Amino acid sequence: MKICSNAHTHTTFCDGKSTPEEQVLSAISKGFVSLGITGHAFTAFDLSYCMKLEEYPAYLGELERLKKLYGDRLDLVIGMEQDLYRVISPVDFQLPPSASKEELPIRYRIASVHYIRDEQNDRYYEVDLSADELEACKNEMFGGDGLKMAERFYQESVRNAFEGQGDILGHFDLIRKLNDGGRFFDEDSPEYQRIALSALEEAVKAGIPFEVNTAGYRNGKKNQPYLTIWMLRKLAELKAPVIINSDCHVADQLDFQFDRAVELLRELGFKSVLRLQGKGPLFEECPLDERLEPGKK
Repeated sequence: MKICSNAHTHTTFCDGKSTPEEQVLSAISKGFVSLGITGHAFTAFDLSYCMKLEEYPAYLGELERLKKLYGDRLDLVIGMEQDLYRVISPVDFQLPPSASKEELPIRYRIASVHYIRDEQNDRYYEVDLSADELEACKNEMFGGDGLKMAERFYQESVRNAFEGQGDILGHFDLIRKLNDGGRFFDEDSPEYQRIALSALEEAVKAGIPFEVNTAGYRNGKKNQPYLTIWMLRKLAELKAPVIINSDCHVADQLDFQFDRAVELLRELGFKSVLRLQGKGPLFEECPLDERLEPGKK
């Protein structure tokens, strides 16, 4: 089957390399039926990758323009990716604090964990920035114990599932990204797998779709998506919903390794995946035993 959609897409409004229009045109050229643009929401403690609050009107205005321009060829859906430490609120959009989620000018949110916070020193360590940053986190917060660092990350990932107000859980095991060769913790150890599995099983109870993020195929030597294969197998056993996303920053990679991810999920026992849609319910369920041709809804 062909997914023909991506719900996790970054542009030049944040840390993406392609403009929104370039992403839209790429989606159309690939026969997509829908595309979700998800700028990184504002985080005051780290301005290196996200949009500023004053940029929100331009972001929304450009996406509305593109919806009108290309709406007969593609369902363009406005979203945002928000970090656990910066959950979007109505006041970000100059709405009264009492405004409901449905009143926000965005249709959906990807809730992700990118940081481990040292509350005593009010420092945020980014888990996917650099090995040096993660090494500092391990040493300064956890006395050199990488397993304890991973455990804290998964504790935050569970909190994100219940408190992050997201419609999709982004890259649940992102802590693996810089762990090539087991530099920080042994991913094959019973201790690590117990921690990760416990967190996964708890997060499933929130009822939010998990992202199968194919950017994992770019990062690291293990060449697996986020989530890793054994965690995906557990999600299949639990019949938890999943959505395949590329976390795209460059327009020609919108469907990066999608076919590979589909085959993997089928092999692991998944019967269906979710796909973003522009009208009606946010997601449609796509059976993995049916072939969805490009352009077919």
